[in-house]
Amino acid sequence: MGRTLCFLGIVLLAAAVWLILAGATGWVREEVSGSLAKNALVAGLACLGSGLLAGLLDRLSRPLRRGRCARCGGPTERGQTYCLDHLLATVEEYRDKMSAHDRTRGPASGRQVTKA
Repeated sequence: MGRTLCFLGIVLLAAAVWLILAGATGWVREEVSGSLAKNALVAGLACLGSGLLAGLLDRLSRPLRRGRCARCGGPTERGQTYCLDHLLATVEEYRDKMSAHDRTRGPASGRQVTKA
């Protein structure tokens, strides 16, 4: 979100500069370009400031989110993404998906399947 707001702010600031230059060269009437440039400048600065603030708050809140499950927000073991319940559910989903994929694919051509 912070990056998007910063990008939008920079685009609005560039539009404000273009409007000022267009008003100075006569492409756009000066009274129109002046009022639009002022609005674009204010909106661009607001977006840029809020984007920088959002990025800063995101960096500061990362340590608080660390150690929480990505699905439910419950506590996790050190270095884990999911709590134990969701980790087991994810492994089961992956196992089911792979077995369904293997059933639809069938045996590989040219490969001998031997049973031990």
